Amino acid sequence: MYRKRKKPNFVLLGILTFLLFFIVVSLNMYPKLKETNVTGFLKDIEVKIVSVVTKPVKYKKNQIKNSKDEKQLEKEYETLKKEKEEIDQKNAQIASLQKEVETMKKQLGLDTILGEKWKIHATVINRTTDEWNQKLTIDKGKKDGIIDGMAVIDHNGLIGITMQTSNHASSVELLTSENFTKISVRIKVGEQYIYGLLTGYRNGMFVIEGISENLSIPEGSVVTTTGMGKTFPAGLYIGKVKKVTTDNFDLAKIVEVTPATDFQDLSYVTVVKRDESYDS
Repeated sequence: MYRKRKKPNFVLLGILTFLLFFIVVSLNMYPKLKETNVTGFLKDIEVKIVSVVTKPVKYKKNQIKNSKDEKQLEKEYETLKKEKEEIDQKNAQIASLQKEVETMKKQLGLDTILGEKWKIHATVINRTTDEWNQKLTIDKGKKDGIIDGMAVIDHNGLIGITMQTSNHASSVELLTSENFTKISVRIKVGEQYIYGLLTGYRNGMFVIEGISENLSIPEGSVVTTTGMGKTFPAGLYIGKVKKVTTDNFDLAKIVEVTPATDFQDLSYVTVVKRDESYDS
């Protein structure tokens, strides 16, 4: 014989469920009542249940919020980075334009210095690395009245001579070139001049030789062209005396001259034609 299985007492289960519900509701409605051990225990259960149920929801909300914040920060960072790049580009352009303006102002100032000498302003359009100290090309030529053998200066002083002139461009052989022709120059000492020949360019200095006068030449004395010969007008600035020594025979002076021009930075130049009536 099989024993009959007892049926669950649904009435008793219902009563217990109601009591539990009543206790929970009572605790929520009367939080100021003094808690007994039982009520404290039930309250703890309620808190744990609520905490477990709501924790995933809070975590998900925080995760979504943090994700949105990170995306916003990344977007703001990219915007600021782009703005900085644009500012850097504009600053570079402004610096370049300011330099060009200053150079042109100095170049225009040559008009009063050169007086009645014929001149034409030009722009450097080509300068190769392998011939950096030898020559460059300017954007003026025969159509502008330029021929071979004219002096070329920048806003600081003499830089070279025109050669291989075409209709719209000219090459300029620089004073720093190994093949540059000797130039007759003069050094101003007090109220008089000492004459010599600029024979070359070594170690960043022009070299003047052929001075036999037994006269002291102070450092800082100004060196200019003499106007002798058929190429260079008189008075074109070359540089200042840096050092004076003597040759191997202790007879003639060798003068080292610091160039007036920065030959590493040539952008705008002026071609000058010799005019015999105005040389001095």
